[in-house]
Amino acid sequence: MSTRETIVVGASGHQDCVCVPGFAGLPVPEAVYCQECPAAYADVHNTSECVPCPEHVSHAQTKRTNVSVCLCDPGYSGPDGCPCVAYSAGTFKAEPGTDACEDCCVNEYAYAAAAVCVVCHANSSSLPRSPVVDNCL
Repeated sequence: MSTRETIVVGASGHQDCVCVPGFAGLPVPEAVYCQECPAAYADVHNTSECVPCPEHVSHAQTKRTNVSVCLCDPGYSGPDGCPCVAYSAGTFKAEPGTDACEDCCVNEYAYAAAAVCVVCHANSSSLPRSPVVDNCL
């Protein structure tokens, strides 16, 4: 796949080449310099900047052309490419994406937006879905 192409009818030289979606760049005297969009995307031709994913949303791919590649971070949920909201305390979500959160088990707790539950300290216990360390008694 080329990082540049012409989109002008009757293009006559390299100066008519622009970055394809998934790449961004600025014109330079000899041509257009196009760079892969890392952990972001570019959904149109001839853009100078890649668009970052919304807050609490990310991806580790390059050359993406659509916001739908942006997945909710661990601890957050929402539709692909959209803003994500934090899961409530006492729950967790370990993987990126649209997966549902899971409840913390007995003797564990988790603050809001947790990617994992934390085990209570020695000689203490808590109820399932405990939201704070203070519940470990």
